[in-house]
Amino acid sequence: MSLDSGKTDIHSLLETVKTLQAEGNLLEASALWQEGIKMWPHDARIHQLAGDVLHTQGYLDQALISYQKSIKYSNNDPFLYFKLGVILQNR
Repeated sequence: MSLDSGKTDIHSLLETVKTLQAEGNLLEASALWQEGIKMWPHDARIHQLAGDVLHTQGYLDQALISYQKSIKYSNNDPFLYFKLGVILQNR
């Protein structure tokens, strides 16, 4: 799946990634969030979803980095700190 920044909004991308992840299509979800980060590099939500997919795939170190970036671009959402704690506990 490929994105066209002129036709894709971030909300559609986020929902598509969530759906793909829920369906277990993690490779396609990963490809999509990677393209999304290129389009919206400072959006906390896409970094959080990247962390969620990476965590599901077992890539804990990369998920940790994604959650840290999400915290950097968010308003210190406490749920993101919880997700960080889960990753650190499972490493």
